[in-house]
Amino acid sequence: MSTDLPVPTDNPTPSVGTLEGRVLGPVGEPLAGIVFSIVESSGAHPDIAAVSAADGTFRLSRLPAGPAVVEARQGGVAIRTDVDVPPDAATSVEIRLC
Repeated sequence: MSTDLPVPTDNPTPSVGTLEGRVLGPVGEPLAGIVFSIVESSGAHPDIAAVSAADGTFRLSRLPAGPAVVEARQGGVAIRTDVDVPPDAATSVEIRLC
C-alpha cells in the first residue's frame, strides 16, 4: 500500500509585489532624480531603491507583499507614504514633493 504525502517546505517562497508611480513638484511638474526606498515593510527590508526618470516615474520591484512605507528623498527633504504592496501584482502611487 503506497501513500503519497505532501512534502513540507521549510522555506516557502515569500509573496512579492511591485510599487510604481510618479513624483511631482509643487505645481505638478514631474521630478527627475528623486531617490525612492522602502523604509518599513511587513517582510525583511529589501535593499531596493529606485531613482525617478525624467518624466517623474519610478518602479520598485520584488518587494515583500503587505504594508510598507516608501520614502522619496531629494537632498535633505524626505516624504514618507504608506502603501500596501499586493502579492504578485503592482500598485501605483503619486507623490508630491513641496
